[in-house]
Amino acid sequence: KGKQSSIARLGVDATRYPDRAVTAAAPKPDDIRYIICVYDPTSRGRAATAIRTVSMLAPRHPYLRLIIFGAGSDSEDLRMQAAALDVMHLVSFLGERDDHLTLMRDAELGWVVAEADTAAFGILDLMSLGVPVIAAEGSVADTYVANLISGALVPSEDAATTAATVVTLLG
Repeated sequence: KGKQSSIARLGVDATRYPDRAVTAAAPKPDDIRYIICVYDPTSRGRAATAIRTVSMLAPRHPYLRLIIFGAGSDSEDLRMQAAALDVMHLVSFLGERDDHLTLMRDAELGWVVAEADTAAFGILDLMSLGVPVIAAEGSVADTYVANLISGALVPSEDAATTAATVVTLLG
């Protein structure tokens, strides 16, 4: 009898990842520019580094905003960190979201502070949308991010080095 072919679905709907070149216009210098931060409950320290980094960049880059989303990202601890650094007006804490691809699509940079599967899916989603990824060295990101090609791997607790890297990627 004849052979029947079969199709193995990958589980990814490619239409959910439109080409950024078509959907996003080049930002004007005074437009707000977003860094989207993928968070999970294990990443509070790395998220604090992201908040400190935005705090360091705010005086010279007032157009920069940080949006943190994911399970537990609307915690009081993170809000207190932002309040202590006087950047509550620059940081949004969104919690879990179903529209994460829309948030990612509009971002200038994607910062993945999560670990494990949340990090892997966050990195892959960002890269599929053409958004450069920032993630900690020595994390799951080492498997996916080509340093200084598809994003940057930065020291996990070094806000100053990370700030320099963010400015370079924004340029």
